[in-house]
Amino acid sequence: MFGLNKPKEQKQEQKSPGDWVSLVEERITQAEDWEEKRQMMAQVNYYRGNQWLVWNPTSKKMITAPLENGEQRITVNQIRPRMMVKLAKQIKNRVKFDVIPDSNDETRIEIAKASSKFLKYWWEQTGMDRKTRDIFLNNGVKGWCAAKVYFDAESGQDITPGEGEIGFEEDMQRLYTGEIRCRICDPLTVYIDPAAEMDEEIRWIVERNPRDIDDIKERYGKDVAADESVGFAAAEGF
Repeated sequence: MFGLNKPKEQKQEQKSPGDWVSLVEERITQAEDWEEKRQMMAQVNYYRGNQWLVWNPTSKKMITAPLENGEQRITVNQIRPRMMVKLAKQIKNRVKFDVIPDSNDETRIEIAKASSKFLKYWWEQTGMDRKTRDIFLNNGVKGWCAAKVYFDAESGQDITPGEGEIGFEEDMQRLYTGEIRCRICDPLTVYIDPAAEMDEEIRWIVERNPRDIDDIKERYGKDVAADESVGFAAAEGF
């Protein structure tokens, strides 16, 4: 018989806020692909009718190309109408879905029916028809996009116990039932583990979005300085 020593449990090292910021910035640097972003920004601007553009490698933005002497520019946007026709075909029929029971047991069948009703209710409440349209439009113009499905613990019905009720604590934070949400993410703001060759291999994803400094103060209680380097202004929105 051979005895094996029980492996020592490794303690998770506490990270400071600065450590987390450095880690996120490192991840962004690893995943940043300016060739892809430049192509996306060019496609968005062409879709919007801004075709007289050049890439500024210093600011990493699309800028209006300088006019040559005597040059006259006429823009005829053939891209947007064709994209709208394609989009109309893609969303002509609503997405159909159903929950299938995993057995012929009557209880499982009833659960599946109830789940189908909930999904249809959730689909309507979260505006998934519009988000499906956004997915197809992003795919057509930018090449891809991401849908972030998450649990929002700060939404839903307030279930904070009152004084004298089970679970009540002094100065406790408000408790809510929470809600399942879905948000379509602009691929220009998403940074994906570059080592992954398939979705199943993705270890981390970073999403970077601008936030108002007053909102950050209210939500997190932190004072931060405004970042003047926020880009992609020329490619935002449709």
